[in-house]
Amino acid sequence: MIKIDSKTHCCGCSACVERCPKKCIRLVEDNEWFMYPSVNQDLCIDCGLCDKVCPVINPPQKREPLSSQYAININDTDRLMSSSGGVFVSLARYVINNEGIIFGAVFESDFSKVIHTYTEDMDGVKPMMGSKYLQSDINSAYEHCKKCLKKGQLVLFTGTPCQIAGLKTFLGTDYSNLITVDFICHGVPSPGIWEKYLNEYKNFFQQDFIQNISFRDKTHGWHNYGVSVTLDSTALSCASTNKGKIFTPHRENEYMRAFLNDLCLRPICYECPFKDGKSGSDLTLADFWGIENLYPEIDDDKGVSLVIVKTEKASELLNKTGVNHKAIKTEEALRFNPAYMCSPALPKKRNLFFKLLNKGKSITIANKKCLSPSISTRIKKKISNILYKLSH
Repeated sequence: MIKIDSKTHCCGCSACVERCPKKCIRLVEDNEWFMYPSVNQDLCIDCGLCDKVCPVINPPQKREPLSSQYAININDTDRLMSSSGGVFVSLARYVINNEGIIFGAVFESDFSKVIHTYTEDMDGVKPMMGSKYLQSDINSAYEHCKKCLKKGQLVLFTGTPCQIAGLKTFLGTDYSNLITVDFICHGVPSPGIWEKYLNEYKNFFQQDFIQNISFRDKTHGWHNYGVSVTLDSTALSCASTNKGKIFTPHRENEYMRAFLNDLCLRPICYECPFKDGKSGSDLTLADFWGIENLYPEIDDDKGVSLVIVKTEKASELLNKTGVNHKAIKTEEALRFNPAYMCSPALPKKRNLFFKLLNKGKSITIANKKCLSPSISTRIKKKISNILYKLSH
């Protein structure tokens, strides 16, 4: 029987929920709005299958990089719609053209939640493009993936490292027709924090006015990405917008400030067991941060992907996509992308952040309380400014 004795031992992958033969495990929300498994002991037959598929208890085999590459989609439209270099959509297009199926994360229609789903056409791939900075609900994706694999269908499954690890343990065996793709993960924010932020936003804009949300809008370039909300034409009189779109630089957006400062991540993220290739994925994607220092001639500010290839079948698939890519040294690739190996540090004020939100405070106020410099820091800065003025 699955038992969570510490919240740092559960990644919320849902493998135990999907594997339970009696369907007696459900996910229950805690006071930080993360989901954890709860077992109905009256129905449980103590078969132990939930423990066997838990990737924290039984982690997949670590995969070392075969190669690391920078990659750019030659289709500028694809690239600008993507978070970085547009590799995912190119992989997906090849799989779809070969009668395969894609699994990935999409927003629900009201944008309050991100769920895992699947598609067999490119129209379904488009909502999967771009980063969604909150933990997705895996639904029944693992079980459906297994059925497709057994039919011999080519499957491309994308997700966080912990979701890929959950899929691997759920399947229990390798499939030659499965390509798993994860990404260099900063950590997964609480879905409830996003819903709270969205509700705060909707106090100004009616729900029906929102047509699209992008966490990685490149209107002002890849390096200066921001969060954008595209509004229905009926909302245009309510706000000053650029063609119906409200854009906020990522470091000024309150939700992104909480995320980028690690305040709202799942407890296990601060000691993630799936770093450094330990998810068992075939391919890892990421923004190639630092490309402007290593290969400035490549950086046109439209986005460049870092691709870490760990299996031959992933290498073969990448070569079939038509994406421009070039092999580089792995240590060079990870120089500016340490999150591949390292977990974020636990912020001292993380508990205060959630405490304030549980008391009904806004994310803006919680950020101000938890991210503002301390009194001693402010005093030191003020003294430094005074001394500077006196010496000039």
